[in-house]
Amino acid sequence: FFWVMGYSVPSQVFSRCIAGGNGVKQLQHGLEGFMAYGIPATKLVLGMSWGGASWECTNFVGDTGLDYCEPPMETSLAGYRGVNCTDAVSDACGNLDNCWERLTAPNTVYHGWDDYTKLPYFNYVTPLNGSDTKLYQVWYESPESIGHKVTLAKNMGVGGVGPWEFGKLNWTKPEQVYDVWSQFCKFFDCDEYAECSDGSCHKS
Repeated sequence: FFWVMGYSVPSQVFSRCIAGGNGVKQLQHGLEGFMAYGIPATKLVLGMSWGGASWECTNFVGDTGLDYCEPPMETSLAGYRGVNCTDAVSDACGNLDNCWERLTAPNTVYHGWDDYTKLPYFNYVTPLNGSDTKLYQVWYESPESIGHKVTLAKNMGVGGVGPWEFGKLNWTKPEQVYDVWSQFCKFFDCDEYAECSDGSCHKS
């Protein structure tokens, strides 16, 4: 089997330099590329992130509801593998639990969803008050976004799906574990999770 790294996708950005995550369309393009090389779909396994990344928005001028965050460029001579627009300038928010806890933090000022990439994001400011306030945008995975990736893999007939690191899930929180793992049953057709579609269901 061939493990496809469906994470750290923005490590090299060749289009407009804006913050982002691991979008479904990009993963689809990547899988199609491997198939074009002659690798059977059934030999591909789609790996995905259980985390997120925080980007500083250099185009912040006071609008905390900013949708398009322009991050700083990698200014080293060669950039990151020859590219100046890269997630090498971002900071990981760690595991899913860390990302989700920030959703209700006092300095989180905006929540959004990008329907093209099928990803959620939120903005936060630091410090909360003051003239030197900076805005950051976090793109992360949710049960819904994970479900879209699993469904993509299912529809493309790939051989399997899996997380990059199992430790990125907080196993001490059963509801969180269930919400995430139930999404994988869209690939494996688990009967007890068949009604789970919105990422918020819980086992009765």
